Amino acid sequence: MSAPERMFGLPAGVLAMGLWCFATALEASMMGIIRSIPDLHSLQIVFMRCLFGLIFFLPFILRSATAMHTTRLPMHGLRAILQVVSMALWFMAIPLVPLAEIAALGFLAPLFATIGAILILKEKVGWRRSLAMAVGFAGVLVLLRPGFTEINAGAFMVIGSASTWAFALLTIKSLSRTESPVLMTAWVSLMLAPITLVPALFVWQWPTLEQWILMAIVGVSASCSHMCMGLAFKLADASKVLPMDFSRMLWTALVGYLFFAQTPTVFTFIGGFMIFGAATYVTIREARVKRIVANIAHHRPEDGKAFYGDILGMDVVMDHGWIMTFASEAQPMAQVSIMSEGGSGTPVPDLSIEVDDLDEVMARVGKAGLAIEYGPASEPWGVRRFYVRDPFGRLVNILSHL
Repeated sequence: MSAPERMFGLPAGVLAMGLWCFATALEASMMGIIRSIPDLHSLQIVFMRCLFGLIFFLPFILRSATAMHTTRLPMHGLRAILQVVSMALWFMAIPLVPLAEIAALGFLAPLFATIGAILILKEKVGWRRSLAMAVGFAGVLVLLRPGFTEINAGAFMVIGSASTWAFALLTIKSLSRTESPVLMTAWVSLMLAPITLVPALFVWQWPTLEQWILMAIVGVSASCSHMCMGLAFKLADASKVLPMDFSRMLWTALVGYLFFAQTPTVFTFIGGFMIFGAATYVTIREARVKRIVANIAHHRPEDGKAFYGDILGMDVVMDHGWIMTFASEAQPMAQVSIMSEGGSGTPVPDLSIEVDDLDEVMARVGKAGLAIEYGPASEPWGVRRFYVRDPFGRLVNILSHL
């Protein structure tokens, strides 16, 4: 149903920003742990991080086993390979580059993703985003100061990691058009460990008990960080949470200063802020449809209250007599589906509405005396749904993801 206004006594937006800051703190801690165990090769560290990440996610994967069907396995594989390359370069750079500089250069990923979208997806980019990208790459020059200081090879590894991750973001963007977040997370978790095992075997040395514990902390921290970021995006719009990403640089600077005697220069912060500001602007500014509204013609708009208000829990956000608009406070994607059938041999529904608790909505439908025309059915593409008609005779597909 709708996203909660408050959780744990806090406004949802404030909680989302706090979750994002906590996630970046976990990542900074993870980088500090990796830097503290130089005896293990980076390729082995990548495998152990993925292994413990898989163990952490295994209960979620098993619970969602019935919804693992996909027709885009090669794209999932490409995403996993790109993520492995990005992680390997990132972990190789950690012992070589001050942690604050790594965090600052990591902000380049959205800029590289925009370039990839222009070249590969043929997306149009206006002058504002073009200018922002120019500012971001100028920030790299401020941070690295070529010609004034010697550039560490590790810096190029971080830039390579950011650019590779950018292409991984493009595959995620493509996958998200057909795959649920749970399905994408499950498949990448399953693929990462076996892919990273092969190169790790060539450099393997048996870790000590302390190293096993530290790497378990790294794997769990990375997984918790991803979950916190995902929850933050559910609670609030990207424009609220993405500015909190700058805390990543502050946390890494603090870890570097306290544990490795690294003092960031003023150029690190100026260049990092330029890159971060540009990346945040490009991400938020990305052209997208804000919302799509289904318009239903009927001479008595107020008749929709019993169905869309009482049964589906939507709020009246506009009422001028001739028009009554119902909305949820959740922030879904704007989508248009062109269909030849409704799936599983059913007719094309007029509306598709996703809810959190399908059983609760079915109970309300039954209480209202409405006939369910199809379902409830668990479909092979990972949803459970049923069909019902609203008071205006429109066929409504009500669903939840498995």
